[in-house]
Amino acid sequence: MSDTTDRSKQLVQEFYASAASGDGAALAACVHDDFELEEPTCLPYGGTYQGLNGLQAALARVAAVLDFDKLEVESMVADGEQVVVTLRVGVQGSDALVRNAEHWTVRDGKVWRGRVFTFDPSPVLAAAGAPGSAFA
Repeated sequence: MSDTTDRSKQLVQEFYASAASGDGAALAACVHDDFELEEPTCLPYGGTYQGLNGLQAALARVAAVLDFDKLEVESMVADGEQVVVTLRVGVQGSDALVRNAEHWTVRDGKVWRGRVFTFDPSPVLAAAGAPGSAFA
C-alpha cells in the first residue's frame, strides 16, 4: 500500500470517528474547504451539501432518521486518494439496518467529496413516514 493510500484511509477513519462522536473541531480538521457531500435524493435528507456547514446540516438531518450508535463499518478499501466504505447503520425507532456504500475522495490531505449509495432505502422512508413506503 502506498503512503497516499494509507493516509487517505486513516483520514476517512478519523472523519467517521469525529462525525460519530460529534467532535466539531476534529471534523473540521478532516474536511476540505470545498467539501461536497451527495446523499440520494430519494431519502428525506437527500441532496447535495457543501462546506463544513453543509456537512453539519447533513449530519443533523441524517441523525434524525439513522442511529449512529448502531453504525458498523464492514469494509474500507483505498487506492490513492479514493476510499470506498461499506457499512450498516441502524434506523431510529426500529431494529432495521440500512446498508450503504460511500465513496470518498481526498484532496490536499482532507476529505473533499463524498457520495452515498443506499442499497434499500425503504426502512429510512418508513422511519420518516414517507407515503407509499412498504413499511410505513
